[in-house]
Amino acid sequence: MASRTSTVVAKGKGALIYHNNTTSAQLVTINAVANDGVSNPQISVILDNSATNSLNIEVSRYTLSAVPQRLIDIDIVGNGTSTSVLANGQNGASYLSNISGTNLTSNGLDPESSIFIDPWFWIKPTEYGSPSDTTPYYLGWNSSSETGQWSDASGEVKETLLKGNLGTHDRSSSMTYYSRYMAWDQYTQTWIGTDTSGYMSIGIARAASNNFDLANTSSNSMVYQIIQGSNPQSYPASGNYQIKNNPAFMSDGGVFTCTFKYPGQTYDIVGIMPARGAFQGGTMPTDHSQTTAATVNGTSISNFISTGAANTSRFRTANSGFQWIKYNKATDKYYFCVKEATENNSGIYESSYETLTQNSNATMGTTGGGPSSSNYLYQQSTWTRVGAYPVSINHNCSIPAKVGANLWLMHSLGDTTAYYSTDLKTWTNATSFISGGYIMTAQNATAVEYFVKSSGEVITVSTGLNEMNQAGLLEKKTPVGNFTRNGIVVNAGDAIYSDVEQASTTSVSFTVMDVSI
Repeated sequence: MASRTSTVVAKGKGALIYHNNTTSAQLVTINAVANDGVSNPQISVILDNSATNSLNIEVSRYTLSAVPQRLIDIDIVGNGTSTSVLANGQNGASYLSNISGTNLTSNGLDPESSIFIDPWFWIKPTEYGSPSDTTPYYLGWNSSSETGQWSDASGEVKETLLKGNLGTHDRSSSMTYYSRYMAWDQYTQTWIGTDTSGYMSIGIARAASNNFDLANTSSNSMVYQIIQGSNPQSYPASGNYQIKNNPAFMSDGGVFTCTFKYPGQTYDIVGIMPARGAFQGGTMPTDHSQTTAATVNGTSISNFISTGAANTSRFRTANSGFQWIKYNKATDKYYFCVKEATENNSGIYESSYETLTQNSNATMGTTGGGPSSSNYLYQQSTWTRVGAYPVSINHNCSIPAKVGANLWLMHSLGDTTAYYSTDLKTWTNATSFISGGYIMTAQNATAVEYFVKSSGEVITVSTGLNEMNQAGLLEKKTPVGNFTRNGIVVNAGDAIYSDVEQASTTSVSFTVMDVSI
């Protein structure tokens, strides 16, 4: 007598895929295939003498002392230290807020108001150019008029660090133009700032030489040209410099943006400043501890904060239209989210580094083709619209926070609804993306998923296979490929379980065929 059993096992889950409930032994064959037909997730398979083992077991890790709206950083490394748990605060004066929902500054012009650090930066700092995952190189506000560089910020309290933490940095530099907006990029250890007239400064930390490359611009600066020499405070894209819904200054992946209302017009202008071009050919540093003058492009870094078409580019949006720029290191692509008058013109646009400048620049490694200030982004031919506007067209988006190796979390600023993406192009409501009723998920360095309950308890989920008797282990983290395992003798009452690794991007279908011996 023969039979067949088919079971779909979701990513990160375990399941009973076969139970021999007969009175005789069965000869079994197992087939498995990834449901997306493309990826190669890892599976484990175990034979056990019980069909009632517990599966998908919650393991409590720690509990947050509070659960703020638009929670983005649960401090996996520090087990939820209250002063290192952060939320998105863009409805207020800064991009980030603390565990109580209080913005890191009450003044939208403070340098720390534009700081935004991905939670993933603290988990996998080597992705951002740190020499190891235990020593994150951090560049940021150092109070007074200084930018500081920390060669190891692992012991810092985030809330304190992001507000300006004197005394523990390894090197610092005074800044000339910074009193209105600033931004820092962790990939290149570069910063930019602007003052009341729109003049700008730029700097690059060079740890190996223990100093900074510095440059200033005046009337040819990007900000000065956009707002015609006016005070940036008077032309914020959001309509109020105390509200950070539309980032005045932002950076990711070595590329800075600024956005302001164009005086006397019904549109904003977004300036794009690819400062990774300061490194030869636009190749981003892989070890900040080795950055010296010799590793930095000889072209004056002041070019990256000007409007020169061979070094920068610009585009128009509707008033308050620019939402964010984010970088996907896995694909080396940049994504720009804009909200226009119509949904067809709104959306997410993709660009390579090479097409971020308006004109080509061989030294920077760019081919040109980027937008000009006379065009809206939907009129730009070399960039591709790759996704719809991710939230209601009546709402702004928060800046996406990278919370996993290929996972980003974003919120609607209109109603706090959370969305997730694995590619920065397609966004899924959290209630559909996360199973089990949890309110948030994030990953650690080994792709273990952490889930947050509404109570603030942070848990991981064990599939249950590791808790079983390992004597019957048949497969352990085996890439599914075209998986077939045959000739398995299953005694009466025995059961076969399988799971799919949490890092998988798809579920796996198992088919078990048996025949009586």
